Amino acid sequence: MNAPFLSRLAPALQAVLAGKRLRYALARSPFEPAAPVLLLRMEPPAGTLVLSLRRDAPGLALLAEGEAPEGEKDPRAARLAEIVGERALARVVAPSVDRSVRIDWDGGIAMRLDLLPSRPALYLTAAGRLLLALPEGVARGGEEGPPPLPGAERPDLVRFDPETIPAEIASEEEVRAFLRGAVRALPAEWSEEVLIRSYFKDLPATERRSALIGAWKDLVREHAEGRAAYAREERGRIHLSSVRLLSGGGAAVEFASPIDAAASWWRRSDDEARLGAARRRLRSALNGERKRLRRLTEALRADLAGAERAPLRRKQAEILSIHFRDVEKGASSVRLPDPYDGGEIEIPLDPTESARRNIERLFQLARKGERGAEVVRARLADAEKRARAIEALAAEAERAAGAEEAEAVLERARPLLRAEEKKPAWREKVRKGKDVEPSARPRSYVVSGGYTVLVGRDDKENDLLTLKIARPGDLWFHAEQAAGSHVVLLRDDPKKPVPKEALLEAAAIAARYSKAKHASKVPVIYTEKRYVRKPRGWPPGKVTCEREKMLFVEPGLPEDQDSGGR
Repeated sequence: MNAPFLSRLAPALQAVLAGKRLRYALARSPFEPAAPVLLLRMEPPAGTLVLSLRRDAPGLALLAEGEAPEGEKDPRAARLAEIVGERALARVVAPSVDRSVRIDWDGGIAMRLDLLPSRPALYLTAAGRLLLALPEGVARGGEEGPPPLPGAERPDLVRFDPETIPAEIASEEEVRAFLRGAVRALPAEWSEEVLIRSYFKDLPATERRSALIGAWKDLVREHAEGRAAYAREERGRIHLSSVRLLSGGGAAVEFASPIDAAASWWRRSDDEARLGAARRRLRSALNGERKRLRRLTEALRADLAGAERAPLRRKQAEILSIHFRDVEKGASSVRLPDPYDGGEIEIPLDPTESARRNIERLFQLARKGERGAEVVRARLADAEKRARAIEALAAEAERAAGAEEAEAVLERARPLLRAEEKKPAWREKVRKGKDVEPSARPRSYVVSGGYTVLVGRDDKENDLLTLKIARPGDLWFHAEQAAGSHVVLLRDDPKKPVPKEALLEAAAIAARYSKAKHASKVPVIYTEKRYVRKPRGWPPGKVTCEREKMLFVEPGLPEDQDSGGR
């Protein structure tokens, strides 16, 4: 909002708001948290006075009672309402034609609203003492009032004497520079308007000064005598004016009063801000999801490549089973006859394991690949489908014409955004647990069937996992007759049986995180958590259990998950 428009808006607001009390104050959803938009709800039927301290749209507007925008409780708005209290608004004035408006309240409370694009600010004073300054940091509370406005030593456009325009001005740029330096808070479009109305370019040098003086006086007279207000759009922004301008792009829309023009400006500015905020939120969420899906698809393609090697691994295991006596101890590979395709085949080995253990490992990898290939293909197809949907939504968001449309796109995107998903309940239990170290975070794995398996990392975390996180129907695992971590398999439905493969994988994890992790086979007990208890006085990590069953497993972790878990 420029200075001439504000000088016309102030008395119009005064006519409507004088004598009205402030009911309460809220803040608009903070697009710039440090620069709020305050909503002052006035006594009916005055409506809502909007005070915008946004750098991209500083201004004020009065909205009718029925169209009050939504607001939120805010400590800054609450402090303003506390200071003003039950006092009535006394007057709204623009002391000079500047980008500043003063709102006086009964009892000597004064509010100054500076609407400089570089530094919009609000100051609330009483008896010269500064009580509130927004945004925070523009001034300190205390004995001194708000700082002076820049350029206060220069006349405003009403007090400026056009006779001071020098006769030697020879170019349009010189006119612009002179007026910019001579007149306080002069809108750039006024300089252009004076040049157009004076026909500066078409006149001989001897007539230019008098033409500039006449054009300036006509413009000031229209500003002083007019009652209407005008708005025009330029480069996506609404520009308000107290006079009908010939300069600038776009056709001007006439409003019956400055209040109507300011309300229209606010609606458009608020919608643009909401549109921009919705786009930023969506871009941020979509960019994060893009990165996650890219990493996921790369990992799934690697998993699929491994799964598709299952026939080769089975073939290697079968050939090695026939010739296992020919394998030298500590060998990292072996070349053996290939009875299937003829010739020889080279089989990679783990030199730290025996031939029999290498055979078991290859068969295990083959079985896992055979089981997982279709699952991995399905997950990869789903990830690629989600990636295409994300790109389509991103393009749709950029085409959105308004805030409502962009927010609708964001709502449709939420099911696709991992960032919007609720954290698992067990993580909340970790966060809220009493006497829990800030770093407490059980290891997490996913086994066949999509079950989550949690592993305690020390005795305190074992107690947290077993006694706080695990639910009665979850399954609890521990290596038999060996110290080790508590392991819990989480179940959404305790009535649904857990597949044998998931039980074996969870037991293998328990064996891996035990003192028996180097054994070829480890007995692991498991039972429902409801049958696990901790007698009074027992040390951390020590419990007793009932109704346990036993599995014999080879220690290990899910192939695609490292020892750190998830």
